[in-house]
Amino acid sequence: MNKKTLFSIRELIVILLSGGLPLFIAYKLGGLPELEVILGALIAPKLLLYYCSVLPIVFIVFYILEKYIYINPLSKKHVLINFVISTLYELSSNIIGIFRFASGVLVTLPFLVLINEPSLFKKVFSQFFFYGLLGAVEVIACYWWLSKVKLKQIF
Repeated sequence: MNKKTLFSIRELIVILLSGGLPLFIAYKLGGLPELEVILGALIAPKLLLYYCSVLPIVFIVFYILEKYIYINPLSKKHVLINFVISTLYELSSNIIGIFRFASGVLVTLPFLVLINEPSLFKKVFSQFFFYGLLGAVEVIACYWWLSKVKLKQIF
C-alpha cells in the first residue's frame, strides 16, 4: 500500500475511535438518555461553526503569504508572523480534532439507530452517514495538509 492510502486508513480508524467508540460506550453505560446528552452537546451554534471554519482559512492565508512574500528574517515582523502562524497551526489542529469527533459520531449513529429503531435506519443512514463520510474526507485532507506544514518557529 502507498503512503496516502495508509494515512487515510489510519485517519479513518482515528475518526471511528475518537467519535464512534465514545458514542457506543455512552450508549452501553447510560442508554438512550446518555446518548441524547452527547448528541445534544454536538449541536453547536452557527457562530461556533463559522469560527471553526474561519481559523483554518486564516492559517492557510498567513502560511501562504509568509511563504511567498519576503520579510527580512531578522525583523520583528518575521518573528510576529511566525508566532501567529504557529498559534493558528495549533488552533487548526484542535479544530480538526473536533471535526474528527463529529465525523465519527455521524458515521456511527445510524448503526445505533439500527439497534434501537430499525424502521428509522434507512432515513437516518441516508442523512447522517453521508455527512459523516464527507466530514471524514475533509478531515483526512486537512490533516494530511497540516502534516506537511513545516513550522519555522518551534518552542
